[in-house]
Amino acid sequence: GHVESRHNLGEFEWEKRNYDRAVKHFLISAKMGFYFSVDAIKTMYTNGLATKEQYAAALSGFQDAVKGMESRERDEAKRLGYTFSESAPSGR
Repeated sequence: GHVESRHNLGEFEWEKRNYDRAVKHFLISAKMGFYFSVDAIKTMYTNGLATKEQYAAALSGFQDAVKGMESRERDEAKRLGYTFSESAPSGR
């Protein structure tokens, strides 16, 4: 599914106080490389709403996703000033 949509489902469940369901949605989007979901689980963990294991799984999954997105082509694009949300080099 769409990573931001999955994160939004987590926020929706969090607001409804369905914390177990919120963590599940946030874990899925964190493992897809969405940092805001990792941060949400961190907040839940510090407030006693998620476990240490869930937070560790979110961090590990996020790191794996980011590592999986690395490539020479992306590094070259960054060097040239391209970002992944723009179609033209930054600064132009």
